Amino acid sequence: TAHVQQLGIDSIRDFREYVGILRNDSKGSHKPGFILHLKVNGNRIGFAPTYHDIESSIAEVYTLMKNAVYDIQRLDYTLLEEETSGKKKNLKPILLPEILEVARDEVKEVMEEQNKFPEEYVKLFEAYMHLIDGTSEKETEAYVSEDHSFNDFREKVLYFDNLGKVINNDIPKIVQLGMYELHCDDLILNLFRKTDGLREKVLQKMSHDHQAINTRLCERYEEISSVALTSPNSTAELVELRDKVKQIEVVVMKELENELNKAAQRLVFLSDFCQFTTSEMKLNTKTFQWHAKMPSIFDEHRTIMQGKTSEYQKALKLKRERFQEELESYSNQVEEFFTYGNVDDLPKYLKKAQSLRSKLEVAEEKIKHFNMEEKAFEWEQTSYPTLKETRDKLAPFVRLYEISMDFMDKQKIWFESPMGTHHPADIENQVEDSLKTVIKLEKDFNEIPAAKTLVVDVRCKIEDFKDKMPIIKTLGNPSLRERHWETVSNT
Repeated sequence: TAHVQQLGIDSIRDFREYVGILRNDSKGSHKPGFILHLKVNGNRIGFAPTYHDIESSIAEVYTLMKNAVYDIQRLDYTLLEEETSGKKKNLKPILLPEILEVARDEVKEVMEEQNKFPEEYVKLFEAYMHLIDGTSEKETEAYVSEDHSFNDFREKVLYFDNLGKVINNDIPKIVQLGMYELHCDDLILNLFRKTDGLREKVLQKMSHDHQAINTRLCERYEEISSVALTSPNSTAELVELRDKVKQIEVVVMKELENELNKAAQRLVFLSDFCQFTTSEMKLNTKTFQWHAKMPSIFDEHRTIMQGKTSEYQKALKLKRERFQEELESYSNQVEEFFTYGNVDDLPKYLKKAQSLRSKLEVAEEKIKHFNMEEKAFEWEQTSYPTLKETRDKLAPFVRLYEISMDFMDKQKIWFESPMGTHHPADIENQVEDSLKTVIKLEKDFNEIPAAKTLVVDVRCKIEDFKDKMPIIKTLGNPSLRERHWETVSNT
């Protein structure tokens, strides 16, 4: 029993020396200690195994020693089991509880001391807690949902890429800390994957935006191609198209070239990080192919414009010849008015004169259009003196017919309206105005016999009506009462 008891005490002493070696940081390639793994537990960093598990495992050795000593059978019981019946089966060495308590307290003290090293070291990872607790993920999701430039997103990608490299390359995977060999590889891999995931989230947004911009660029090139290859249907459209394509070549193509350079820069950057799909690669290629095709499209545009310019120049020459004939026809029509002198045909004269005046107005618009086309073709602008001569000849006839018909229409109204409907002073003013105009026109038509006859007849009609003004003034006097009208009726 004494030997077993001493064996137990010696074993406890030896293990206490081992615990002391853990504390004293023994040297050599076979350094005793424990392996700790850094793990991510939820939103926190933890150790595996836990400090409690390690402490319990060490302290459990003393318990095992005590149990082993107390579990040794007596020799005589083993050899002479029948003769020793009634006696105790095992030896009864004495291991004082104080010895075990002191040993366990030493373990606790060593653990408290050694645990400080990994606890202090793990603070290194506090700078990366935003990756573990989800803060970076929320911020990145919000960031990619906002409008930012490609360069802003680029900086974000480089930030996560560099952060991942620092975590993966600069932080030791295994660190010796007192009695612990701290394995950080699982935590480092976890953090690296998170930075990689956040980087990919930004890259997906950048790639999507890149493809959207390329799609719009292709649409702009298609629109320009459609415009440039349009066949104008008139000289006006030809001029508008010529100026528009010129502006495209000088201004818009430079803008598109700048956009294409930006697309190339985006493509180079994204190629370092992304694997494009087949459709995305086709779109990237299509964008640059469109720009390469534009010179041939503009050459084809110039060919179309040359053909249409020649066509419309020939058409303009023909239209001008026909228009000159048209003006001669109008001039001849004016000559007919020199023969009109029947006052009863005034309505017919007026209608014909107004119709010719409208035609001359249309002819004036045609001249403006011709001059516009001539300017477009850089030709000398043609003047048409015949139009002005014709218009000047027609003007007095139109004036005569309009003033004459105006007076005759009003005269009919005055005669047919109840007395007192129109104020005599108003009638007199209008009659005087008409007479003055007709007298002036009479002088203008001195050399035109038929027209002179017509204007004289009209003047006579106005003067005849003017002679009746005293009666009209009397009967149209607003001061007349019912009794005055009775006297007039009885007379």
